[in-house]
Amino acid sequence: MANPNPNQDNLVQNQGLSRGEVERINQKGGIASGEARRKQKAYKEFVELFGELKPNEEEVSLLKKAFPELKEEDIDNTAVVVGAQYAKAFNGDTKAAEYLRDTSGQKPTDKLDTNLTTGPSMTDKQAEEALLRVQGILRKNDTNE
Repeated sequence: MANPNPNQDNLVQNQGLSRGEVERINQKGGIASGEARRKQKAYKEFVELFGELKPNEEEVSLLKKAFPELKEEDIDNTAVVVGAQYAKAFNGDTKAAEYLRDTSGQKPTDKLDTNLTTGPSMTDKQAEEALLRVQGILRKNDTNE
């Protein structure tokens, strides 16, 4: 059967390696991580820059027709993308509606309730009595065997 997480095949076990080998492997991982962060940052900057650019006249006129209250100087590529998503959402595209909800900061978070309740708490005396009962049952079982 195929490994459900194929990246695990790339993992190197540190056990049995010298300190120098472990440091070399960690250094390579740190360098790769830095490169990935730099690429992600550059991509984010590109998206922001592209969004701030002015769209072509056809896109501006389509957006103005759909949303006449927009001022032409406020229309950039981001406005065109958002306008296109609104048009899709108005036509029933739930993915476009989710994009708009999430982008506007209304994305629901998945939270787990970690406050576990086990019922009413026992007093120390009740806990001691319960422990004595369990011990009595265990002793009784031992003598019956």
